[in-house]
Amino acid sequence: MIRGVRRRERQLSQGPHRSQPNTVHERHTLSRLILFVALLVMPVVAMAQRPDDKQIVPGVRIGSWRLDMTIEDFVKLNGPETNRSLVQFPDMVREFTFVRWPRLGMGVNTLDGRHVELLVLGIGGIPIDHRTAEGIGFQSTAADVVKVYGPPTAETVPRDGQRNMIYDELGIDFQVFVTGRVNELRIFKPGTARGIWRF
Repeated sequence: MIRGVRRRERQLSQGPHRSQPNTVHERHTLSRLILFVALLVMPVVAMAQRPDDKQIVPGVRIGSWRLDMTIEDFVKLNGPETNRSLVQFPDMVREFTFVRWPRLGMGVNTLDGRHVELLVLGIGGIPIDHRTAEGIGFQSTAADVVKVYGPPTAETVPRDGQRNMIYDELGIDFQVFVTGRVNELRIFKPGTARGIWRF
C-alpha cells in the first residue's frame, strides 16, 4: 500500500507526459536518432541547393553543369530545352545532336541522346560570368589563353572568322572570333578531342 502511494506520488510529480529524457540511455538513444535523421537529410538538401559557383573546370564541369550528367539531368536542372538539332561543323569528325538552353547561354552535344560529349558555354553570344581558376572565360583574348595554357594541342576552323583552340590534355576548347576574343567554350573528356575534331 505504501509502495503504491509512493509510486503514484512519483508519477504525479513527473506529470502525465515527461518532456525530457531522464536516463542516460534515453538521452543517447535520442541523440542517435537526431544524428541519423540529420545524416539522411543533409545530402538531399545539399543536392537540391548546390549553387552555381561560376567555375569552369576543364574536362569536368562548367559551374553546376557536369560532363557526367545525362541529358535528363540537364532537363531537371535547367528545364526543358528550347531546341534540338543535328550539327556537324566542317572541322568535326561526326554529327552530334546539339541540345540548347539559349536563355542560359549553354548547350550540350550528344551522340546517343542521353550522354554528354561536350558542354558548350556562350551560345548566342550571351555574356557568361563563368571563368577558369586562372580567370579565362567569355571575352578573354586568345593571347591570354596562350599565356595561361601555352600553345593548344590543335587549332581548327569551324566557320569563317572563327577558330577553335583545343587543349586535348585538359579537356577544353576555346572558340575565338575574328575579334581575337573567346566567344564560346567547350568542355570535353580529356584525351577525346580526335573523336570530336579533325586535326
